[in-house]
Amino acid sequence: MTNLFEPKKSKFKKYFRAKPCQRIAKQINYVRLVSSSIGLKILSFGFISSVQFQAIKQVISKKIKKIGKCIFNAFPNVAKTKKKEAGRMGKGKGNLKIWVYRVRPGFILCEINTSILNKGIEALISAQHRLPIKTSIIFK
Repeated sequence: MTNLFEPKKSKFKKYFRAKPCQRIAKQINYVRLVSSSIGLKILSFGFISSVQFQAIKQVISKKIKKIGKCIFNAFPNVAKTKKKEAGRMGKGKGNLKIWVYRVRPGFILCEINTSILNKGIEALISAQHRLPIKTSIIFK
């Protein structure tokens, strides 16, 4: 089964190492809820992998089912590579391991548009448990 949160095509075979966001001075997009009633806001720097995106999507869709819609504001766009554990020095760069997305504080990762807020909050709480970084639930 292919992961939905991986690019279908990439320009290069292997990319440079993903740098943490603290070293990148760019304006943050998606700092307010746009079209939804509740959202998941990031509170710390870090990486979110494509596997974690998939887990969040599954748990949210399982909780809200047909009473709401989930909108993701991010997509994994940076590749991480990994060499073998017992490999010696040199011998080139490792194989592509996983796709990640760099997040910074204040970024809204996903939004849920639903009329029943209790179900949306429950879905976001269960999504928080699957993330490696600190998050909070915000309301419009």
